[in-house]
Amino acid sequence: MTVLRSFANLTPQPWANGAGTTTEVVSFEDSASFSPAGTAPWRLSVASLEREGDFSPLPGAQRVFTPVGSSLELTVNGVAHEVADGSSLEFSGDDVVRLTRLDRPCHAVNLMARVDAGGHVPKIRFVGAPGQGADAGPDALAVLALGDQHGYEKFDLIDTSGRQDSRMDLSSAGFGVVTLA
Repeated sequence: MTVLRSFANLTPQPWANGAGTTTEVVSFEDSASFSPAGTAPWRLSVASLEREGDFSPLPGAQRVFTPVGSSLELTVNGVAHEVADGSSLEFSGDDVVRLTRLDRPCHAVNLMARVDAGGHVPKIRFVGAPGQGADAGPDALAVLALGDQHGYEKFDLIDTSGRQDSRMDLSSAGFGVVTLA
């Protein structure tokens, strides 16, 4: 597999509230080139979390938020959620979300899908860790490296289009797979 987009070469953009930055790996517009017809537009980004603060609203989007490098606490519509390093929390872009506890600066992988556009909504799963799948599978739309391994750097987008078969071995921990399943 080759690197489709090197995270190191992408430009981070500051959040409107100044609490961090976001680096877009796949834009809503670009997602069509990764997806079969009938898939809702989606966006994959990596946020740099540096301090507590409010999330920007994203009306009409469904979000899957996964911290990488630290556990933290998010408050969604007034309800506190402990989110462990590498685990995910799904919520609506219409929700009022605040990062209420950050043990140390870290990153977060964010998958956002425009559910108001209709179509199949992609999901993200993390593979290679104990109890999780060990291959990308035939339904993989995109694969994101979560660490420096196998010649990939952290948060590189891996090109899966040239695979000879339907399985991509991800036997070591640390890959996020965007799928339709």
